[in-house]
Amino acid sequence: MSISSSHVRVSLPDKEHLPRIKRQHVKRAIQKGRIDGENLLRAGMSIDLRQFERMTERYEHRMQNLALVHLLLWRHMKSVVEVLTEQKLKYGQNFFYIRALLCAIANDHLVKAILHMTPSSLSRLHTQWGRLEVSERVFEKELRGAMAEARVFATLCEFDFEVFFSSPHEDIIYKADCFVRLPHQAENLFVQIKSNMDEPWIHFADLKKPWSQLSEYEQVLVEKAKKFSDQYKGEWVPILLTVGSQGFYPGEIKPLGYIYDAFRYALQVLLGDPKFAPTQRQNAS
Repeated sequence: MSISSSHVRVSLPDKEHLPRIKRQHVKRAIQKGRIDGENLLRAGMSIDLRQFERMTERYEHRMQNLALVHLLLWRHMKSVVEVLTEQKLKYGQNFFYIRALLCAIANDHLVKAILHMTPSSLSRLHTQWGRLEVSERVFEKELRGAMAEARVFATLCEFDFEVFFSSPHEDIIYKADCFVRLPHQAENLFVQIKSNMDEPWIHFADLKKPWSQLSEYEQVLVEKAKKFSDQYKGEWVPILLTVGSQGFYPGEIKPLGYIYDAFRYALQVLLGDPKFAPTQRQNAS
């Protein structure tokens, strides 16, 4: 199976200013999300992902600003999850899978909202938790994770690689955030992204070291990449990276030159290809 025919490709769209978030739009998203959650419970937790694809189309038809569309879709999905969480004791193991699936969909919308925003909009996004009717703690945590993903996606797109979103199911089963096809390479990248504010820059875990030196978590990721390689053409090299708080301008997802070069160095080590050697530039173009 070819990954390009079955996955959504990441793109860096034209940036849009995030307009003032109107409370009536947020309340409508919350209300619609609660209805979807209650319908899901009545259906015995039987989920049709096409329902949420159609929901995205309805939001896009009603509003032109895609940064706002995806931010409201994130709040909609959070509302669905809130309804399920209130009733979790009534359901078995399937509840945890469905809940994780919906959380993955919500996170994708937050990442897409970030990718659409101008730097000025992005720099004030963390202050919008009140208007979105979520707690500051919850929003900060989810925003950090989504920012980390958006920053990695933006960096990989700088290389003109083909970057694909993982599906919500793959996010849960394989623990992968994106897949990257490399031109003229036998290997492709199977990428998991973590956010850690205690990590100042970007840290790459060396998953090619001896098995006994890998942590249990790293061993699981390597095994999942092997299983993914059985399903899709080519060899998928696992990358586990942690994105810190520095190395980016405030409100920007585009990395500074030395972060860009850190990726080049990691690719050179992982793939053994000298063409990825750092360029010693001061700033990414």
